[in-house]
Amino acid sequence: MPPESDNVGTIINYLSARGIDDARNDPETAISMLGWSETPDVRWEEGWIEAFIHCVGMYSRLEGCADFRMITPITRALLERACLETQLRVQAAEERLSDFSYDDIWLASSGSATGNAARDAAQRLRQFFVNHYAKVHGDWPPPDTGARTLEGEEMWLTRTLAKEMQKDFGALYDYLVNRDIVWDESEARSSRKWMIVSNTDKSFSPDTSDLPLTDMLIDFDNRMRFPHIPHPYPLVPESISPASPPSSSSGRDRLKKDKNILSNNGAKQGGDDRINERRAQLAYTEATNIYILGSDFTQSDLIESFVKFEKTDLIGTVDPFAARRGRWVLIYGILQTIASVSVDAPSVRYKDNVLYHLSPRFKGTKAPPW
Repeated sequence: MPPESDNVGTIINYLSARGIDDARNDPETAISMLGWSETPDVRWEEGWIEAFIHCVGMYSRLEGCADFRMITPITRALLERACLETQLRVQAAEERLSDFSYDDIWLASSGSATGNAARDAAQRLRQFFVNHYAKVHGDWPPPDTGARTLEGEEMWLTRTLAKEMQKDFGALYDYLVNRDIVWDESEARSSRKWMIVSNTDKSFSPDTSDLPLTDMLIDFDNRMRFPHIPHPYPLVPESISPASPPSSSSGRDRLKKDKNILSNNGAKQGGDDRINERRAQLAYTEATNIYILGSDFTQSDLIESFVKFEKTDLIGTVDPFAARRGRWVLIYGILQTIASVSVDAPSVRYKDNVLYHLSPRFKGTKAPPW
């Protein structure tokens, strides 16, 4: 080749055009490309990052590769650090999602009756999610996927499962979210930096005396170091006073109660209860985006099951306004957790059919290291 030719550039173009730089599920290719990309005569930044991301995901399989010794000490250290950080993040998400436990998000709420109604609604929804995913996967958490940490511990929250859950809860978010409500940030404000506001209704407040939603979400996001979800508030049904105090009685018990009421000339009360149930079910339906989304609405098994659950969950005995807000708190926390592990690195090129996570974080490090 002529001396003025860009030999390295020609090779890189050839590798990319032929897909030879595709290191998916192939630790030998990934580590070889990583080592070659960081040699002084090459310094191929895009190739290094692509290979690095896949090497992090397959880290436990790298030491047996022949070219592992080619890697510079700094890159080896970066690999280990990124792998451990990813595993810690995934394990933290697993701990949350194994039973959808978010008790700590309620620390800022009060113990009033309405606050308890919202929290109780979230607890019932938590069990619904466990049952739903157990039905889908045969058990929850799902059976052994074969993924392991560096220490050989099982890691059931694979990238594939995280993506599936992201799709499920993303669709549920679209179904319930109020897109008129946003975060407003102001450093000059003396009370708090962040506030939840409406773009159209200046009198809107997301907080009630029993459920200080703003403080709850800010506290949770700050502790977890999550960026706020852009639209942090749901569409809410009208407040309907319960016909009778909430109870944990089953539908059969309530049916028996209705029969007793009828036998004691309480037919009017029973009729009022059923009217309240219909009102609550209608209020839940109207407080969704299904009419706005129209043909763009993404149907899913989770949404279908959620709709049925919400319209039967102590219907008529719990204020739907309080219940929807309580359920939203749980959904918000789940969305944040899933986002922490399901979002691939923006620069990764090859990602289809990859089970391992592709989300290493380079924060605070120079990558590539040259």
